[in-house]
Amino acid sequence: MLSKENIGRTYGIIVGSTLAVFVTFFLRRFLHLQVIPTVLLFIILEVACYRLGVWAMIERPEELDKKFPLTVKGLRRKRRVFYDWLNSQRKN
Repeated sequence: MLSKENIGRTYGIIVGSTLAVFVTFFLRRFLHLQVIPTVLLFIILEVACYRLGVWAMIERPEELDKKFPLTVKGLRRKRRVFYDWLNSQRKN
């Protein structure tokens, strides 16, 4: 079984590769880039997207879960906090 860290790295590779391929393809098509700038662009995008995937899946998942709740439980918690704050504003 894969650990969460390995899953995050695999996710980073998959997302990074996919995004880098699409962006590089479109930029090469519209800007008519030569081979070397295209390869450099692909490598830079691959590394940046990989780091973003690792950051999101391994280094900061708790913080991101608080900011962007993906479960019903998290959404209810965030909604309850908002309505509690809203009620406190009415009392003042």
